Amino acid sequence: MSGTTSSAFCLRCKTTEVTKNLIRYFDMFAGIGGFRAGLDRAGGFQCVGHCEIDKYADASYRAIHDIGKEEVYYPDATKIDPGGMPDFDLLCGGFPCQSYPEKKNIPKF
Repeated sequence: MSGTTSSAFCLRCKTTEVTKNLIRYFDMFAGIGGFRAGLDRAGGFQCVGHCEIDKYADASYRAIHDIGKEEVYYPDATKIDPGGMPDFDLLCGGFPCQSYPEKKNIPKF
């Protein structure tokens, strides 16, 4: 874990706490930020960046979440240079929604 001092809002205790032990994560295939919403709600996590190829999902992500100036954004996972990514402790990866059929008569897997 990084030694960066940051603040995080704790929903359980309704206070802002300063911690040196935030778990830094990268939100891969982020969609509109389901993982981020859960980790923000849990507290103790810091997002260092996200990747989302769909411009509408990314626009929603940015509207829903408070994106810090220090966070990096990659629109295309195939063009990420791993050496240029920020340090992180946890990699979140969203399951592709496209796998779910939109019509009821299409067999589900």
